[in-house]
Amino acid sequence: MPPTTYVYLLLLLTAISSPAVFAADTKLPERPTKIIAASCDLQERETSPQGQFVCRYVCNNTDKSKIALVYSSSGLSQCRTAIERMLKVAIK
Repeated sequence: MPPTTYVYLLLLLTAISSPAVFAADTKLPERPTKIIAASCDLQERETSPQGQFVCRYVCNNTDKSKIALVYSSSGLSQCRTAIERMLKVAIK
């Protein structure tokens, strides 16, 4: 191979690896968070193929956070209509 081929190959490898190195070194700043108490209402319930009960809730905070609770079939077979949870949310 002529020497220019090696130069082009080296430039190509450098160009490909540079964005990956830059992306690995660049971190997004951590967003400040706070803990809030939220009331969450039942949105949907279902039974998984494994026999587990999945209860999906939507909370009343500004972000309308969603929670899924999974119960095994060992006892509880109903989802509560409302639950209280402590949520970690980003401060905007």
